[in-house]
Amino acid sequence: MDLIVIAGFLGSGKTSVLLHLARPLAAAGRRIAVIENEVGKVGIDDQLLTAEGLRVKELYSGCICCSLRTDLVQTLLELERTWNPDLVLLEPSGVAGPDQVLAALVGYGGEIATRQVAVVLDATRAALLQSGTLPLVERGIKVADLLLINKCDAAAPEATLALTAWAQGLKPDATAFAISAQTGHGLDAVASHLTAAIHGTAPARPQRRTSRRAAAAAHHHHHHERTDELAAAFAWHGKLRWPTPVDAQSVQAQLADLLQQMACASAPNTPSLPGHIKAIVQVRPAGGYLLLSTTSTTHAPQPRGRLPATFQQAELTCNAILFGTTKPRLQRLFQKLLKASPLHAATKRKAC
Repeated sequence: MDLIVIAGFLGSGKTSVLLHLARPLAAAGRRIAVIENEVGKVGIDDQLLTAEGLRVKELYSGCICCSLRTDLVQTLLELERTWNPDLVLLEPSGVAGPDQVLAALVGYGGEIATRQVAVVLDATRAALLQSGTLPLVERGIKVADLLLINKCDAAAPEATLALTAWAQGLKPDATAFAISAQTGHGLDAVASHLTAAIHGTAPARPQRRTSRRAAAAAHHHHHHERTDELAAAFAWHGKLRWPTPVDAQSVQAQLADLLQQMACASAPNTPSLPGHIKAIVQVRPAGGYLLLSTTSTTHAPQPRGRLPATFQQAELTCNAILFGTTKPRLQRLFQKLLKASPLHAATKRKAC
């Protein structure tokens, strides 16, 4: 079994990158499983990946390298025993460093033939990532095999170049790719590189058994308790039901406005959000989904997926992970904005 860890800061585009990479790897005949870790009781990325037809195992309510360490090992063993995948794509939450993910694998009794660590970096937030205020980003880069400089289509070319140079300065032997998970630019080359590494025709990093002393040292340096790395997580899940069919475009516009207001209220003095706000609408049994995601106070949330042209009921999940705030503040803010939104009249609330 081969393992690819796709890590990165909140909102860097990990899930979109994972989707783009999974398709060509699966088309090559690989049996692929995905392990998805989200902080909080309700996830969105796992819903998206399942809707796209991938086999997903979810790990909720904690950082994969802390409270869920045992669950990660057990999940890998279960996958190996019951489905025997050729390849596992592991996406830790945006507050988990890949260095700690690797340390969490200490004690895994199964076989990992090769492992690759791909760290996704958001070029539109180059200044934030290079500011020195996010040590977990720097620690992640230092164990990366691949540096995926994402959103290069939306960022200024000089920002992409500067972010690439900065990241390679931290990890000179990592291979860097400028990509766009939105358009697919550069991701075929990434998939080819990973495939070659797995098959032994390109440099791959074999799985190394980490000593318990090294694991203890890694845990010691995992500073979630530091205030500059303490993120607040909030989730809301409920049903939407209208008295008459509604237009998909109007629902998208209302939800986008809700998320954008939340972003601006959470970080009024900076264009780059120190975290990630997202929502997914799913229509059942007709099918279809819409994912909206934002990491900016100045740009509209990015949509993914498609809803039926009209529908009368749906399920809505919203979640946010932000630095510099608390869960109660996020809850109060979301409830206030939802109450003022046209969506409120259709909601059957269930906060998580």
